[in-house]
This record gives sequence, structure tokens and C-alpha cells, in this order.
Amino acid sequence: TKLEKDHDDNWVKVRRDGEILETMEKCLMVGDIVIFKADELIRIDGIILSANDFYVSESQTILKQ
Repeated sequence: TKLEKDHDDNWVKVRRDGEILETMEKCLMVGDIVIFKADELIRIDGIILSANDFYVSESQTILKQ
């Protein structure tokens, strides 16, 4: 589906084992620290470690078949 393709193509910057690297969302591992900028769409669950002027808009996506 379109949503799955978009998710597969989405790259994120992470800190893993003390190094900063880029990986696809689908390749994120437990313990990765995701680094993102303002207005970036993040489609993963996680814990916010640090933020300035942080806003969350939660929505549910329904795929029609």
C-alpha cells in the first residue's frame, strides 16, 4: 500500500552504540535514540528524552482495502 511504501522509504537519524547514523524507520532497533528536527514527521512510538517547544498530534490511520 501507499502508506507502507512511504514508511519503507522514510530515513531517520539515530544514535546507536555511540555513533550517529541514518537508517530506515523499519530498521530501528531497541535502544536507538532518534534525532529529529522541527516539523519532521515521526511515525514511531518512543520516549521523549529532551525537547524544546514540543507538540504532538496523534492520529489514527485507517487503510481501506
